[in-house]
Amino acid sequence: MTVTSAATHRYLSNTALYADPSLTEHIDYARWFRQSGRTGTPVVLAPHGGTLEPGTSRLCLAIARRSTCDYWLFESFQDNRSLHVTSSRCDDPVALALCAGTDRALSLHGCVTLPREGVLIGGLDTEFGEIVHAELGTRGFETIDTADHPTLAGRSPRNIVNRTRTGGGVQLELPLSLRDSMRDEPALFESFVDGVVAALRRVWRDGPVTG
Repeated sequence: MTVTSAATHRYLSNTALYADPSLTEHIDYARWFRQSGRTGTPVVLAPHGGTLEPGTSRLCLAIARRSTCDYWLFESFQDNRSLHVTSSRCDDPVALALCAGTDRALSLHGCVTLPREGVLIGGLDTEFGEIVHAELGTRGFETIDTADHPTLAGRSPRNIVNRTRTGGGVQLELPLSLRDSMRDEPALFESFVDGVVAALRRVWRDGPVTG
């Protein structure tokens, strides 16, 4: 059996998910990425795209398209929570290689437990996190203290976003209400993407990130 329990039905790793003969890539799920090969290129991740955490796929691709950053995206096409591999168990070889080759990584997540439309900024890269906080704040986005939501803080060194050359990354948790608002209000979506791209521009010392 490749899943943790009957209660959660979560795979223990991406490797286990990919090896399941009952699943077919591009029917049940898909993996998308850009791997430029440029050492130090920042990475944007959406480990739970598609039906798992709706809205995160679109954000990941929009940020990647407006920048020269690499990205990795996993999408589920089925209403199947078993395809949710936790970030600390992500072992996709492309995702691991991308993070291992950069100092800066940012992951996008959706959650249902945050009480309002703020963005929770977690992960172990506090310098980058403060820059993201500043850029989103200037665009009117409220940010939420991880101290009030420790389970969403993304502090595990095993978390895929923290498996960079510096041992840190930034994890953004977006409540469903905010993702719904971004879907219905294009200007809000564009403003969020602009904020993240601006933050990436400020921390990438090896080359420009285009706006």
